[in-house]
Formats: sequence, structure tokens, C-alpha cells
Amino acid sequence: MKHLNTYTGTLHITGRENNSVMGNPRYRAFLKLTDEDDGFEVLTKPNCMIGYKITNYDGKRVTVQLGTYHKRLNIYSIKEA
Repeated sequence: MKHLNTYTGTLHITGRENNSVMGNPRYRAFLKLTDEDDGFEVLTKPNCMIGYKITNYDGKRVTVQLGTYHKRLNIYSIKEA
């Protein structure tokens, strides 16, 4: 992973993925950038602390750093905007 991009939008959790091999939670979410339909479907990285705290940001405006991991768009950092 070489490139991280920063986006601000509203985060909506769409479901829970299978736990990682080490038993840590993973989530699938949608980051809606504007009131129109544009945005990104993202995942939490495996074995990352974000999997435990992402439910606190559901429905809130957040700033996230996104990057690819195994050809999937993943959240690398998250904070309230």
C-alpha cells in the first residue's frame, strides 16, 4: 500500500464481516461524501483497533484515511470531523 487519501463524509455501517484469523471484528461501511449518491464502500482492516471503535461513528460526520489492502478499500484512520 503506497497511497492514502483523506476524505470527509458521513459513515454508515452496512454490516459485519467475518472475524479476522486472530478473532478481531471487521465491518463493512459506506462513506457518503455528499447528499447525492457518491461515496465509497469501505472495510476495516484485519487485526486493527478501528474494528472495535467504528460503531461509535455510525451516522456521524467523520474524516477518514483510505487505502487499498489486497485490492479492497480499507480504513486506516478515523476521527470525527
